[in-house]
Amino acid sequence: MSISKNFHLVIQKIHSYIQERNLKSGDRLPSERELAEQLGVGRSSVREALKALELLGLITTRRGEGTFIEDRSSHQLFELIALFIVQNQEQTQQELLEMLAVLEEQAIRLTAHRINQEDYAELKYWMQEAEKCVTEKRFPFEEERAFYRVLARATGNSIFYRTYKNLLDFKKAVFPSDPQHGEMVLGRLKLIIRQLGELVHD
Repeated sequence: MSISKNFHLVIQKIHSYIQERNLKSGDRLPSERELAEQLGVGRSSVREALKALELLGLITTRRGEGTFIEDRSSHQLFELIALFIVQNQEQTQQELLEMLAVLEEQAIRLTAHRINQEDYAELKYWMQEAEKCVTEKRFPFEEERAFYRVLARATGNSIFYRTYKNLLDFKKAVFPSDPQHGEMVLGRLKLIIRQLGELVHD
């Protein structure tokens, strides 16, 4: 599985932009629209790449102002991580999947003691929506993310929720939408539903 081409291009462009202009902490990056026009890609692709870079602590977005280099010699850190992502695509994906698997296991463990009927019903809803996507030969990216966000929220741990949510957003940025993997995702969601089904309390 290879990294999204658009994501790769956006990473390279921002990396080059920073190097060529010798930008420092607090300097402004191009807007989503400007990057999209320069790269010839959709704004949604640019937006997902910027989300991933913000998760890594390399940039920060201020509503109404724009996107800026973070205040910690980020231009040097950015170069290292950008090159890592570009040159170690499979390793990046594998390590992200490993981290998500660890968090999923802990989410199930925590949720098992705290889940209620409302959370369980919402998990079932998103599992069923994912099933519709698979039936239509579409990868259930949004449905999978929504399912795991509910699962993380049901742990009752706000820090865990924010961490899990950010990694799910990062996953969307670095993994292509491959319908062939939809069945595997759906199978995992169904397994979690079965595991939690007997633990639901009124």
